[in-house]
Amino acid sequence: MCLRAHVSVGGQVVSPLATQIYLAVDDDVHNFDSNLPVALVDSRGHNFTQDTSLSMGFPQSPVCSVFFDTLEDGRAEVMAEPQHVGRAGMNVRGASSRGWPKKQFKFETWGELDEDRDIPLLGLPSDSDWILAAPYFEKSLMRNEITFRWWEKLGYYSPRTRFIELFVDMNGDSRFTLDDYQGVYLLTEKIKSSADRLEINADSYILEATNVNQHWTSATGIRLKFVEPRESEEASERKQAVREHYNMVEQAVLSDDFQDPNEGYRKHLHLSSHVDYDIMRELSRNIDGASTFFSLNDAGKVQIGPLWDYNQSYGLARLFDPVPGWRTDGWNESYMTNGGH
Repeated sequence: MCLRAHVSVGGQVVSPLATQIYLAVDDDVHNFDSNLPVALVDSRGHNFTQDTSLSMGFPQSPVCSVFFDTLEDGRAEVMAEPQHVGRAGMNVRGASSRGWPKKQFKFETWGELDEDRDIPLLGLPSDSDWILAAPYFEKSLMRNEITFRWWEKLGYYSPRTRFIELFVDMNGDSRFTLDDYQGVYLLTEKIKSSADRLEINADSYILEATNVNQHWTSATGIRLKFVEPRESEEASERKQAVREHYNMVEQAVLSDDFQDPNEGYRKHLHLSSHVDYDIMRELSRNIDGASTFFSLNDAGKVQIGPLWDYNQSYGLARLFDPVPGWRTDGWNESYMTNGGH
């Protein structure tokens, strides 16, 4: 039960709204423990398994959650003191993955009025925006994690993570049972502008190259989403300036004079990040570039990263000709098939 209450006198509210969360568990969940943190999420009756449309963005549903971190003995116990108890907004995320049996989620920690509430969830730096990632076909759940940590070792910001075991009660039942167990997930920081995440200045931007639900399309046909400035919060003039700058950079990089030291790619690109990105693309044999992030850094150059969406890498994918993703010979040309650039 998520019990919410305030005091009113004569129809006028005279106290803050407050929430207390009580989650009942059956004997099997009562005795559940793990070497990973454990999270219990009450969806308040919303059935996320029905959110399968590939063409719509699902609205956030209010949920109540409890997170248990590992103790000194390395185990997390459902009956131990929780690391976090609170309200949140949760919705199914992903593009093609929305149709998979195991759902992935956006998870936004909330205050009493559904506002963002920054939480140091399971010891990660305090924020309100999180991803519960679990790519259905990538059974090891390790490909993104390995790639994130390697990118971090190269000196770049990379999303921090914690593996967890997740229960979600979607039936509105009176208690959690093992039927509510969803499996292992990778709690992941959402890529955003933040002092503890990808820090950019007020005049900069973060973009995502995507294959679905784009905000705009570049002059060469690359579909793009605004990460910063956010689509709903920033003036149209700033977004137009971002579009113009990106198209100018794209034109310089792809022009016949791209090697010109003053007007070519060197003027516009943060070269070391692009070189490192290409090495990681070859090393991992990633064939999926549908979520590629880049930003304008303080020097006014386009820096690629953080890395994201490496589920179809390290030999997992059979897609593309003439050299599919599972092959280790030749160059990873399949990744660049779209547009030939």
